[in-house]
Amino acid sequence: GERGVWRPGDSLFLTFILEDKDKKLPDNHPVTLELYNPKGQLYKRINQHQGLNGFYNFTTSTAPDDPTGNWSAKVKVGGATFQKNLKIETVKPNRLKIKLEFGNSTVLSKDNSSQGTLSAMWMFGATAQHLKAKVDVALTSQTTSFSKFGDYHFDDPVTHFEAEKKTIFESSLSENGTAAVNAGIQLGKPAPGQLKANFEIKVFEPGGDFSIDHFSMPYNPFTTYAGVRTPQGDRMTGMLLTDKEHPVDIVNVDDKGNLVSGSSEVQIELYKIRWSWWWDRSEEDYSNFTQDSYNKLLSKETMTLHNGKGKWNLRVNYPDWGRYLVRVKDLKSGHTTGEAVYVDWPG
Repeated sequence: GERGVWRPGDSLFLTFILEDKDKKLPDNHPVTLELYNPKGQLYKRINQHQGLNGFYNFTTSTAPDDPTGNWSAKVKVGGATFQKNLKIETVKPNRLKIKLEFGNSTVLSKDNSSQGTLSAMWMFGATAQHLKAKVDVALTSQTTSFSKFGDYHFDDPVTHFEAEKKTIFESSLSENGTAAVNAGIQLGKPAPGQLKANFEIKVFEPGGDFSIDHFSMPYNPFTTYAGVRTPQGDRMTGMLLTDKEHPVDIVNVDDKGNLVSGSSEVQIELYKIRWSWWWDRSEEDYSNFTQDSYNKLLSKETMTLHNGKGKWNLRVNYPDWGRYLVRVKDLKSGHTTGEAVYVDWPG
């Protein structure tokens, strides 16, 4: 869709992209869009017979008195069906000004259980006393990066993280229109690295209407992070050669990107990877990566880093060759990272 939410009566411009890898569909094969209302009733059906490079445009609309809620668009091609939810809502302007602040913090952290202050006031200036408020946060994956180590990898390519939504506050504001909010979010599943915390704040008026605000902040689920940097390899292909030692740089940093002082331990694993994992991976492949019989664990060792730095030598001997994954785990925080390399014979 061309936007994330529509009002009743708006036009909907929907685009469907079809990739027919095996060229099984004949020319002018029908592509059908079915639009369903929130009650699950079929509202409209549109057929398309021609697309442009696999792109099919469907333009439709709802009526001003149609029901609001989660509508559904289903596209049917042959025996396959693809579905997307469409939000049709009556959008009202906010009557309350909402703020959620965490002091000077620009990043939330699991370790310090960030305390925030929620405040609300009417647009005409009066304090929003004793109004009910709700704060939801959805955690999603993002790339972990630290400015001092831009060429290091800090995310685990094996760990798959699905969005988690939690309610972290649901109560009434004080006489001053404020409330304390604890954003120490507990995760249900391991994270591949840093996450993004997407906040949705609602403050309800006495009559039941609400004003809403959205914003996002980075969230650190780990106190320390492992980072890995593999050699660049051949200038044209990135390939590393067999029968040679290739130094792999490893760092251990805190959640602000500073090297961890003193000694710290990491666990290093080297896997030989089956070829197809890289292009046909799915959720199942991610979760079963280390148990997959095609992904062979070649070595596993513990290494001590000094002041957050260390080197580990990667060596693959002839006649072995192929794609390998170096995984590094911070044994204190549990964070894991990894990077793939391709190793082949000279020439």
